Amino acid sequence: MLGLLAFAWLVLGRFLALRTAGRREPESPTSWVVAGASGAMADLLVHGFIDNSYFLVDLAFLFWLTLALIWLEPDIRILVARILAT
Repeated sequence: MLGLLAFAWLVLGRFLALRTAGRREPESPTSWVVAGASGAMADLLVHGFIDNSYFLVDLAFLFWLTLALIWLEPDIRILVARILAT
């Protein structure tokens, strides 16, 4: 039960944070990357209800990679802003 709660916290918490960040800065350089990663994450979650795609190693890796990309979005935004400022 604790693992399910931690997973829900990881996924739902990050989606809510992205929604508020998207409303705050809709024209940031990373907005398209985050939108694509969020769409991929939603696709993987919905597909997981129908098929057991998580047990394939490459799809499990893709799931956690997109979650990490979404989770690190504020850091990526700062890095891109520094690169564009130089």
